[in-house]
Amino acid sequence: MEDKRNLDTRAKALIDSQPEEALKIYRQIWDNYPEQFNAYNGMFALKAGRKIPNVDIDFPSKIACKFPDSDMVNGIFGWLIFDRFIKGKSEAEILSYETSITEQLNKISQKNLREDNSYPCPFSIIAFKLADAFSHNMFNAPKVNRILDVINAQYLSIIPNTITTEKFGEKEQASDLEKYFALKTKALLKQNQFEDCISLSQQALEELDRFHYDNDLWFKMRIALCEEKLGNYEASEHLFKKLLSSKAGSSKWFLYRDIAELYFEQENYGKAWKFAVDAAFYGNEPKFLIGLYLLQAQILYKLDRPEDGKLLAELIAGILQEEGWRNKQEYNKLFDFYSIDQNDVEPLKKIYRKAEDFWISERYKGKPVSEGEIVWIHQRGKFGKIQSLGSNEVINFNKKDFRRRQRNLHDLNGARVSYIEMPSFDDSPIAENISILDNPTKKGREKQENVGKELKGKVKNVVPFGVFVKFKDLGDGLLHKSKLPNHLKNDFEQAFTEDQEIEVKIIKVTDKGIQLELIE
Repeated sequence: MEDKRNLDTRAKALIDSQPEEALKIYRQIWDNYPEQFNAYNGMFALKAGRKIPNVDIDFPSKIACKFPDSDMVNGIFGWLIFDRFIKGKSEAEILSYETSITEQLNKISQKNLREDNSYPCPFSIIAFKLADAFSHNMFNAPKVNRILDVINAQYLSIIPNTITTEKFGEKEQASDLEKYFALKTKALLKQNQFEDCISLSQQALEELDRFHYDNDLWFKMRIALCEEKLGNYEASEHLFKKLLSSKAGSSKWFLYRDIAELYFEQENYGKAWKFAVDAAFYGNEPKFLIGLYLLQAQILYKLDRPEDGKLLAELIAGILQEEGWRNKQEYNKLFDFYSIDQNDVEPLKKIYRKAEDFWISERYKGKPVSEGEIVWIHQRGKFGKIQSLGSNEVINFNKKDFRRRQRNLHDLNGARVSYIEMPSFDDSPIAENISILDNPTKKGREKQENVGKELKGKVKNVVPFGVFVKFKDLGDGLLHKSKLPNHLKNDFEQAFTEDQEIEVKIIKVTDKGIQLELIE
């Protein structure tokens, strides 16, 4: 029988070139010299195993169990499990390996990244990847909770992660600890563990210095939701209103939805409707707000306005039809109530435009309409100021607050607009539902773009100093007698008649109008 030293030497030499053969030799050492198989043998065996695609983890797992206190064995085994079940795998594949991953996690030690963050921890990476797979699409709270239970939060890094993207360069992401708090509090809330969720959310707010993806709002919102579920309605209402009065929270549709649900449960349907309308106002794609539309229909029914609720029912039917989603029981009840055939509704875009008009009329009901002039626009084109007509009062506005979407705000400098004054998150006035009444800046720019163009127009009238020519889209222009050919300068009044079609060239645009030149 070949001695252990020779076997070890041969195996090491084959790790890079023939890892399968190297692992077989280490297995031979394991079987023939069990007492002499040491942590170094285990480390090199695992190195060979990492180089083998879809390696059988039975032998590597035995090595990890034999040397639980060896950092070098533990670390390499962790990366072997990462390579085998996580690296380059889709979420569906990771989910299919759930049993194997959870079994092997018990054999890997978690590295304390608070003490040493110079190298990543395979244990926490594997655990988070498995939790992520269960949190996407349908969030599986029991699974996520169980996976995160094996993580020691005190060992997780508090330093934000960074990734490098082609478009944005280096981008900062949540730290491991922030990610843990975000996933864990969500899972606790979904499992109705309200007191634990409050406690952990408060811990997150106390321990984290920096937040990403609005996580600070989510932690506060989960506390408010848990207080509501525990029957502490006043505390919940106070927390929600505090969130809505913050700059970050004032535009988050889901906060308005949640406080609308709170008032609905309290049977305060008037307030519930106000916040439900605001939720739709700040919302995003209709398919993500289908639950909100159901809540709105329910509120309107309670307010004795069932006829208005039909539009929301049609909107839900339109979303289901466009997305190809199956009905839920509560949707069927709604469709039955309004006698709606889900397969015979108007196109979603058309229904949504009607719904937008409805929400706007509800949000601004009874609010006076003001007029003013846009007097300043920020260089980045995101917001600006309107001076109220007939006064020196100036009010702020944001790009999103125009009734019709605007591409370039700089085209609107000097435009006359109508708007409705509303309170901002800090109670300062802000202009919303802005409509453009007249925009001389844009008209002037469009006219300037026509300089040099040759086009046809019709004679509007003839005057002693020239000929006025009318155009379909540009208004009127002047063909001055000085710009006429010599043979027409003296008798042009007889040469041109009203509605006569002539061809001209635009040579200049000024504040006084369009100057033309005759083309013969």
